[in-house]
Amino acid sequence: MEKTQENLELRKKIRLESKKAKEDRAFNLYTMRQEQLEDKQNKLEEVSIEIENKQQTKGTIDQKIHQGQQIILNLQMKIERAETHWSKRLAQFDSEIKENTTTLSTLTQKRVEVQQDITKLRNKKTELGNNFKLEKLKLQKSLDDLKGKVTQEAAKHKRIKQAITILDEKLEPLIHKFDVKVDKVLHAKRMHEETETLYIEMKENILQTAKYMGKEKRHDYLWSVKEQLEEKGLDPEMVNFGFKEKVQLFISDTFTNTQIIEFDKQEAVEAKAARARRSLYKYK
Repeated sequence: MEKTQENLELRKKIRLESKKAKEDRAFNLYTMRQEQLEDKQNKLEEVSIEIENKQQTKGTIDQKIHQGQQIILNLQMKIERAETHWSKRLAQFDSEIKENTTTLSTLTQKRVEVQQDITKLRNKKTELGNNFKLEKLKLQKSLDDLKGKVTQEAAKHKRIKQAITILDEKLEPLIHKFDVKVDKVLHAKRMHEETETLYIEMKENILQTAKYMGKEKRHDYLWSVKEQLEEKGLDPEMVNFGFKEKVQLFISDTFTNTQIIEFDKQEAVEAKAARARRSLYKYK
């Protein structure tokens, strides 16, 4: 379109030139061509300058793109390193959580077992307390019956009072300690710990308790102790009296008067029958 318009302009000028004198035509045509050439040259230079400017702009943009690509690459590397680092940390946290969960589960189970032991101990304490109260009531009744015969039976009265004192101050703590020691052996056995020392302490406790009993009551007590240990899965042989313990009992029976708990004849018969029934049921 530009060339067509340019040709029209050129033809128009030629027609105008043809109307002029000959000496003016050539010069004017040359001038006109010269002007056209300069105009094109100027346009070409403008385009070249614009191209150069565009090239510079493109170079600047390319440089920024390269810088942006480097920044993105660096960020990607940082992200990858962060992902690797936190992946390891998360794995470590997960392992620690599992380990702590296992520990917590173990502690919870131990807490349940200890609570069960406490409950059993409290029940046993209640049972022992009731038995102790019955024994004490029996002795107290005997004491009340003897109040009218103080003059004739002063020695017997004194002995019963001594028995009540021994029940309160000696036997009740010993009986309580025995159950505590049983629970300690059970706990040590469950935890796979050493039990020999605990059995020795238990035997000493049984010996000191037996010193306050007469022959029939002592026999029934020792039988009951072994039966209780067997029921709990403990070894009654570990508390069997040896020569040393038997000598101590003999000395206590011979030279002291602390054997204040004893069955009467009817109680001794009933206790013997009860032991026989329990033995028959156990080995049935």
